[in-house]
Amino acid sequence: MLLPEIRYDGPPVHVYRGTTANERRRHLYGFFWTADRGVAERFAEQHRNPDGAVLLETVADPSAMLFIREHIEGYYEEEEYILDPYKLTQVKVLMRLPPDRP
Repeated sequence: MLLPEIRYDGPPVHVYRGTTANERRRHLYGFFWTADRGVAERFAEQHRNPDGAVLLETVADPSAMLFIREHIEGYYEEEEYILDPYKLTQVKVLMRLPPDRP
């Protein structure tokens, strides 16, 4: 196993992901999500390509949690969640970014 096993028994978590428009089109989502919408918006901007980019949102069920990296002041500024993308339901697009022009 690559990640330590966690037993998260808290409530569902509201998370965001900035990624390529193609990821949304294919409905094959990545593992890395964040509780910080601003961080996800920056990732969406960085992932703009000729197809564009999107800001995604979901509420992740506890069963989807693989790893949680908590916010640590001055060291790790992002509250990151590594999720099993096959256990996500109702992923919504909050924002579409236009294609990046070469």
